[in-house]
Order: sequence, then C-alpha cells, then structure tokens
Amino acid sequence: MSDNQPSVSVIIPVYNSERYIEETLSSVFDQTISCYEIIVIDDGSTDDTFHIIQNYKKKIRYVRQDHKGVSAARNRGLSLARGDYVAFLDADDLCKLGKLQKQIDILEKNSQIDYVHSGWCRIDENNKEIKQVKPWLYAPILDLISWLKYQPVFLGAILFRKSCFKELDSFNEQLLQAEDTDFLLRLAQNGANGTWLKELTVCYRFHEESLTRNTLQKVMSVNEVINAFFEQRELLLSVKQLQREIKFQILMWSVWQLFSSGSFEGISTYLCKLQNFSNDNPMQTTRIWLGNLLQYCKKDDYPYERLKSLWPYFKDAMGVDDADWQRIQKPLDWLLETEIKLKTKQRIKT
Repeated sequence: MSDNQPSVSVIIPVYNSERYIEETLSSVFDQTISCYEIIVIDDGSTDDTFHIIQNYKKKIRYVRQDHKGVSAARNRGLSLARGDYVAFLDADDLCKLGKLQKQIDILEKNSQIDYVHSGWCRIDENNKEIKQVKPWLYAPILDLISWLKYQPVFLGAILFRKSCFKELDSFNEQLLQAEDTDFLLRLAQNGANGTWLKELTVCYRFHEESLTRNTLQKVMSVNEVINAFFEQRELLLSVKQLQREIKFQILMWSVWQLFSSGSFEGISTYLCKLQNFSNDNPMQTTRIWLGNLLQYCKKDDYPYERLKSLWPYFKDAMGVDDADWQRIQKPLDWLLETEIKLKTKQRIKT
C-alpha cells in the first residue's frame, strides 16, 4: 500500500474468511499499480480472521466492527476511502493481474465515464475454473434498461469513480441480499455512465454447500428491489412502460435461479406469480415458460433434459387435473426433445 495519496481504494468486507483472506489480499498486492490502499472491514468475525490479518497490518487499513452485514461493512469502508476510484472485493474472491490498472486507464482517458464493468470467472473452493461470464455479450450497453433487463451484477468486476458514492445514498443496510442490484439501479437512474472492459478481471468463489440456502434469499431480495423500483412515482414513462416485461423476466430468472441451484422449495411460488403475466391458455403459457428456460440453459450450458423435472411444478402452477396435464405435457416433451436434438447436431458439427 502506498504512503502517498492512493489513486484507488480497494474495500474488502470480511466475515469468518480465515480460509481465503490471505489469497484475496495477495491478489491485490500483486496488482501492477502501486498507488492504492486496501481497507479491510472485519464485520465481527468469530474465526481466526483477526489473527491472520495482523500479519498484514502494515500493508492494509483494518477496522473491526460488530456484525452488521456486508452493506454496513462496505459503507464503513467507503467512509474511510481516500482514493479517487473505488473497488470492492469479497474476502474469498481474487483480482486477476492487471485488473485495476486496466480499469483506471479507461476512466482516466474518458472523464465522462463513471464506472468500468468487466467479466469474471467462477471458481470453486480449490481455484478450479467453473465458468467464464462475459456479460457484454447480452448487455452491450450499460444503461438503466440493461441493468433492469439483464442484471449483469457483480460488484467485484466494477471500478467506480468515488464521486458515484457522493451523489447517492450508499448500500441499503436493510436488504439481506441484492443490495448491489439496488445500488446499481439507483446509480444508473441517476445518469451515471458506464462502459465495458471486455476482459475477465476477477474470480468469483462459488460455494456449493451454501448455494441452495442463499439462492432463495437472493431471489426474494431481487424481486423486492425490482418491485420497489417500479413503485417510484418519478419514473420516466419510457421506463414505466417496461414494468410488465421486466417483472416477467425477473420472475422467469427467479425460477431459473432456484431450479439450477437445486432450491426447489420456492419454484411453485414464482411460477404462480408468473401466471399473472399471461393471458394465454395453459398450453401456450407453459410453452413460453419452457422457451425462456431453454434460453437460460443455452446461456449457462446447462443440460436441457433436466428441465423435465419441472413438469410437476408446471402442473401445480396451472392447477389442472391429470388428464389436462397430459394434453399440456405432450407438446412440451416434443419441444424439449427437438431442442435436445438440435443441440446434439450443433455439437457434432463443431
């Protein structure tokens, strides 16, 4: 960490991260810039995090607080930040080499840009790459509509000008999750301009054991944020007119998140909510649902055939008897089998 005025403040909220915090810190120490500060906010850890951090106290700024949640920890870090730019990094994630310098270069060359987003890769607990995420492929423009429609949300992949946080309330400490979605929507609504660095700059740690538990809360929080967003009276008419489309997409995304994570508990609830956005008969409605879920399968390279496990949830949401369901299921099976065959042919060609 530089003793001079830092150009960038890297804020790391930490809670019981003894396993990964050293590797996370090293990924920042290895960056190609020297004028930075690392602010670690320990949100009341009860493991050995405190003692591990002591080995680096000359290289970082360390603050310990009672356990208040990640939003409070990030806000505390922001109140201490001295840099012109701000980056956030979770205590188990990793910066790729050159991340900060590349994003700073873009901001310094264009004063009209307020933040630089980028891609990321998912890694497992042993740093094995699971998936590369390149959000610019489906959200090429970072405006309010893109944030609403496509939700390319990952704070660790973004570098902000500090001025972004001076014009808005920071992270909502009342939200259990989706505080990042809430902030980014408010930022875009306030007219902030973002651009892409079309590279993978950070590694997001994927924890299998906590996935099911966290996904339901994440889905609930995102829906809460979206619903609150559209309740604002001052929304532009052009944005208000997208309300039905956006809410349908978020509910469809919710079903996908729950299904793909194995959190089947909440699927029926969100399918029932989706019915409010359909004027079609049950057969057409379920075909639309399947079509949307197939798009998620393509995007995430997920096995199509597993979608059949959703049929009982479709049936319950439709409220039909066995005979009616048989009539609905037949075209669903045909559509799914057709897509599976097309996917197989494409793989053979490549």
